[in-house]
Amino acid sequence: MPMMQPITARIASAAYNLYLNNEISKIYPRCPGLGVLQAYRRISYNNGGTEVHWFPRFRRRSIEANVGDQVALSFIAVNTRLEARLPWRHYSLTERIGRHERKVAKNQKQLSMIVERITKEALQDFEFDFKRKIYANANAAGSLDIAGLGTYTQPGSMISTSNTPCADGNGTYAGYSLVLGALGGTWTGYWPIGSGDAEYSAWTPILISATAEFWSTSADERKWSASWQKQLRFAKTYLQMLTDTDPKVVLLTPEMLRVAADSLSMYYRLEVTAKSPIVDLGIRSLNFDGMELVADSACTSGVAYVFDPANFELMCLGSQLVERAEDTDITTQTELIRFDFDGQLVTYTPAAVAAIFNATT
Repeated sequence: MPMMQPITARIASAAYNLYLNNEISKIYPRCPGLGVLQAYRRISYNNGGTEVHWFPRFRRRSIEANVGDQVALSFIAVNTRLEARLPWRHYSLTERIGRHERKVAKNQKQLSMIVERITKEALQDFEFDFKRKIYANANAAGSLDIAGLGTYTQPGSMISTSNTPCADGNGTYAGYSLVLGALGGTWTGYWPIGSGDAEYSAWTPILISATAEFWSTSADERKWSASWQKQLRFAKTYLQMLTDTDPKVVLLTPEMLRVAADSLSMYYRLEVTAKSPIVDLGIRSLNFDGMELVADSACTSGVAYVFDPANFELMCLGSQLVERAEDTDITTQTELIRFDFDGQLVTYTPAAVAAIFNATT
């Protein structure tokens, strides 16, 4: 009796996943938002648990003034941390090779070439969509996206028309309100200018309106080309003051970066970053005030995000960013192929992120 041949004699999924992993390493220079996380080693694998949870600090303890040998002391257990939670998210992309297409392939080599072409194209398509998810708004109606930068940078009402360029927070992130004062505390002045309790803004990002009259009463002077330096310095100053964060990266659209560079052409040029983890990965950046300005075509229009990559982690459930699996539908003799991401993008504290919004070039 002749030996029965399998429907296909293709490379096993394990081998294709190794091939995929090698191909994935090439996408980071083409996906700057994702590349920044990879450059600073902020992508982790083989995570577990029913959901993502962490314990960010939101409150500071206070010292007490005493006289002499104080014996009447109060020992109070102060709750200084929140328990933040996010669900895991899943993205998939599917493809199929029909019975007729397999029959047309006369040998294993031709069939393997078909599968390789599909794999390359599918990875390109996955990359094209996934790079936009870094900026996704998981709070949007019906959204099943990862908690991208857009989740907690939707501005609320302006705090003042001219005394501060900042808007209040809006919505929730990881189970807690982003609104100023939602966790307690008080503030004197027009936040973030002034002083107050740490918990007052412990979960609120710095949302800076590029068109606020704080910058100028002239509409032309509030354009990105005229005020981007002041706005980035404002973001850096108050990230350092409020959260001890030294921002290293500014993600913005290519047009915003071009306009910023052109605005200085008469005086001096933005310095091309010579050495950094981002540059080493193959992503070009310009340096301003110790921050790397990185252009990303997937970035939200009119928004510049200012942050330290150490505040983020793209947590994957699998052993690599994108995994491949295959099976055969025996009723139709169709090969089914799927590509999957399982994980979540975690921002450990949204207060350590600044977003300049409504920038007009």
